[in-house]
Amino acid sequence: VESERSGKGLKNYWQGILNACEKKIIKRKRKTDKGKEKENIDPSPSKRTRSIDQDQKELYAIIIVEFEILVTPKRIKTFKWVMDINKAAIEDLKNSIIAMHHLSEMNKNGHRSLLRIFVLKGSMSFTVSFGETLSFSKWSFRMICDLYRIRDVEDPQLSALPSLNCGCVKLKGEREKSIIRHIMSDLSFRYKYIPIGNEASKVKYVGAYLVAITAIFEDKLIIRTEKYISGPNGHGPVDFALVSSQTSEVICVIEVNSKDFLQGIAQNTVQCESVLMKGRKNVLGIITDSEKWYFLKCSLGIDEKPIFNLSKPLVVVYSDDDMERRLKEVLGHIVWLLNDVQSLGEYSS
Repeated sequence: VESERSGKGLKNYWQGILNACEKKIIKRKRKTDKGKEKENIDPSPSKRTRSIDQDQKELYAIIIVEFEILVTPKRIKTFKWVMDINKAAIEDLKNSIIAMHHLSEMNKNGHRSLLRIFVLKGSMSFTVSFGETLSFSKWSFRMICDLYRIRDVEDPQLSALPSLNCGCVKLKGEREKSIIRHIMSDLSFRYKYIPIGNEASKVKYVGAYLVAITAIFEDKLIIRTEKYISGPNGHGPVDFALVSSQTSEVICVIEVNSKDFLQGIAQNTVQCESVLMKGRKNVLGIITDSEKWYFLKCSLGIDEKPIFNLSKPLVVVYSDDDMERRLKEVLGHIVWLLNDVQSLGEYSS
């Protein structure tokens, strides 16, 4: 919950009310004391007076407060929440949010004092955020190891992830051979005129591979660039996503990495988990700098928790005579893995 300060005069306004109540209590207390003195002098029955406890209750009289609530992520409009500060709690706020936005049940939280702090500080507008809302780029490899309890070590490395054993499809059909000739020509021109330096240039190389993959599967896949994905532990645009043309489901998430593969793999694990939470059982992740390629398979376990398996890297050297063999190996692995997470076509390994 993040609060936004508004109206410093509000604090003074409520403080004035409380001061007036305190003065009223003191005044009544003096009258009560005088009444007691009169009882000692005058034997006649004294008139009934209000108790101090009753006066104390007046100090906490009904105070109606109006909050302006914004629920994130994805909500852009606020709504008004009117409540009695002495009775309402976070539980009431939860019910109001559920009713307003038709949300599912949230975790209970009874911190009523939190609302009083907002009133005292004059903060009448605040944002409610559910769960972790870190952007994908904020996740480190150590953080995801802690989050998914992958391995409890001080300095986790890629070996902390279970290995992924995957096959490689032999692309030997005439159509596949034509696609490979095309991508070889495309990448050779790119390598000649676009040096592989920063992430922007690497994206252009990776895009050529994805075009070849979608061509191999014909009309079954669509490439989405900068697709926004959100889940329980992260959100943000991904570099590329391969989407089923029939169901619009994300099948593969591609993270183009420029320097730190630990960071790139960390991002991709949270990205893949976000896709799983949309109802899928398996999703493929690809982490690459256009030369080195890692493949990550993310699946739901029996306990509905994500399981990650990471492949050994494949390397393509664009200036090497062995470039075509290495390129076929990368494409063959991707085709095999895509068929593994979702049946897209029959290919022999």
